[in-house]
Amino acid sequence: MTVRFRRLSVNRRPSYLAIGIAVAVPVLLGLLVSWFAWPAKELEPRDLPIVVAGPAPAASALAEQLRAAGPGAFEVTTATDAAAADAALRDRQAYAALLSGPTGSACTRRRRRARPSLPCSLRPPRTSAKVGL
Repeated sequence: MTVRFRRLSVNRRPSYLAIGIAVAVPVLLGLLVSWFAWPAKELEPRDLPIVVAGPAPAASALAEQLRAAGPGAFEVTTATDAAAADAALRDRQAYAALLSGPTGSACTRRRRRARPSLPCSLRPPRTSAKVGL
């Protein structure tokens, strides 16, 4: 008994296959990039715990400004002094502490590892001038 194998032949030319791959790969890569970039478009803080420390009138005024600036963005709590704010940072109850005092406001943030808190500067928000058409 003899077994004959029939050779499979592809009627398409290799150039069609190369063109198909050359078109399909960039389209698939474009879809993947857009799928990963889409969440970054909607990126915003939600219930980010922040401590505001300082004298009661100044701390409550700053806390109200933060709540009004981004409704639902910050979970603002007030503390009486910088030590209480630093304790909240150390206990990981807050991600940042805003300290208001006689010389103005300062910001401290918790580093992930070595040092407990580092000062950072508070900058006024950028305002863009509207240009008429």
